[in-house]
Amino acid sequence: MNKLNLDYILIVSALLLSLIGVAFVYSATHYMPEQAGLSYYQRQLLWLGAGLVLALVVYLIPLKVHEAMAYVYYFLALAMLIIVMIASREGAARWFRIGQFAIQPVEFAKVAMCLSLARFLAYRRAKLHRFSSVFIGIFIIAIPTILIIKQPDLGSALVGLAIFLGMLLW
Repeated sequence: MNKLNLDYILIVSALLLSLIGVAFVYSATHYMPEQAGLSYYQRQLLWLGAGLVLALVVYLIPLKVHEAMAYVYYFLALAMLIIVMIASREGAARWFRIGQFAIQPVEFAKVAMCLSLARFLAYRRAKLHRFSSVFIGIFIIAIPTILIIKQPDLGSALVGLAIFLGMLLW
């Protein structure tokens, strides 16, 4: 059996913080009146489990596949951001509702921006002194950031700027 190359301290820390968060949600909501379906902490546990399964799936896919698919992820995230704007005609448009659950495409867009900008910068490493390379990097971040601002979600839009500056200057 192959030894997995995992950072166990990071995994345990993230799990402990997640479980503390579930405990906080439980303590804040356990006196609330009964509601149909899952309670808040049960939904939190369900999403935690789904996140762990997704993390395992992503981990088992070789990094070269993620590198090759970076721009595909990027365009899928852009499509999701556009669809959530079209689907919601009134007010702030930030979520896809599926039954009792809601999915925020911005979170996928943040990961897609990181992956696509990382791939672009990795292939342009020697040419970063050129303004054209920096401009293309700005363009990669600007498109989803503009769509996020239109939702409106300024906090998530500012994450795009932080991603760009962090990756460019690192």
